[in-house]
Amino acid sequence: EAAEHIKPKAPKLRDRVYQHILKQGTTGATADEVELALGISHQTGAPRITELHRMGRLIRTNMRRKTRYGRNAGVYVADIHMDNNGQWTLLPFHLGEEK
Repeated sequence: EAAEHIKPKAPKLRDRVYQHILKQGTTGATADEVELALGISHQTGAPRITELHRMGRLIRTNMRRKTRYGRNAGVYVADIHMDNNGQWTLLPFHLGEEK
């Protein structure tokens, strides 16, 4: 029932999540950081991150950061970034993608 309720809103929410993580560059963001920044619940934010990861738009790095509750959380980065010349390029895999 909840999935059906969010279905029409999911594309816009995915875009908001993606744009936020993209703006973080190679620093990336955890689900908790995204949820705080966008003012959305964990039940709304975490599934969008999972969807974006499955779509190949987000990469889960080997970095971990503490959540507001003190738990370790995976850090995601966007699949592209702006290089020093202002050009958009695919993110290099040296950040340690987890499968």
